[in-house]
Amino acid sequence: MVTAAKNNIVIVDTNIFSYWFKGDTRGKPYLQYAIGHQLVLSFATKGELYYWAMNSRWGPLLMRKLKETIAEHPILNSNDAICQKFAQVRMQLKDEPISYDDYWIAACALKFDCPILTNDVKHFFRIKGVKLLGPYSN
Repeated sequence: MVTAAKNNIVIVDTNIFSYWFKGDTRGKPYLQYAIGHQLVLSFATKGELYYWAMNSRWGPLLMRKLKETIAEHPILNSNDAICQKFAQVRMQLKDEPISYDDYWIAACALKFDCPILTNDVKHFFRIKGVKLLGPYSN
């Protein structure tokens, strides 16, 4: 459960987590935005990460490493308030939809009033109230 002050929480989007996990150089510019924050994952990101691993047919060792790395971060789980935020976000973008995972991540960000550290600015910038964090978010 997330207990830190709202202004200290940053939701790490799936792409940034995967960059860091793989040691991908695309993740380096985002490290400075993580300093001093409680980095959390949405339950949707956790699901995306498991899908990525299964789809890539990872073996038990790499899968265990993924699970251990995920476990280092608090998970924002769904509840009624987040489900309502999901519906609101989906209504905002019903004419130009984004992926369901991104609706859920945005709903978590709105519920906890915290930014999303992401490389997918185009997925979130149209959502009223969502704050973005990262070198490409300004």
